[in-house]
Amino acid sequence: MFEPVNDLEKSLIKAALHPSHRPQFYRDLLEADIFVIHISESNLRIQNGVLQAPVQLKIPAIQREGESWLPIFSSLQRLQEFIIDAFRQCSNCI
Repeated sequence: MFEPVNDLEKSLIKAALHPSHRPQFYRDLLEADIFVIHISESNLRIQNGVLQAPVQLKIPAIQREGESWLPIFSSLQRLQEFIIDAFRQCSNCI
């Protein structure tokens, strides 16, 4: 069972259940902190936790259950859970 850990996730659940809430969810998403896995050969300019322009993100697609996904996370906890799960699934890859 999915348990929301922040206001963005609560808004996502509400939008999934109530289409009339979807515009508010998109506004919430624009204001929220999100977490991504970024591959870069250069350093990013970050000030107060915010990327500074100009920036070009390279977010790698990942394969999960036969589908391609962009790894974008709604909280640091979700990112950490993903990384732990990825290492567990790949424990026999080493």
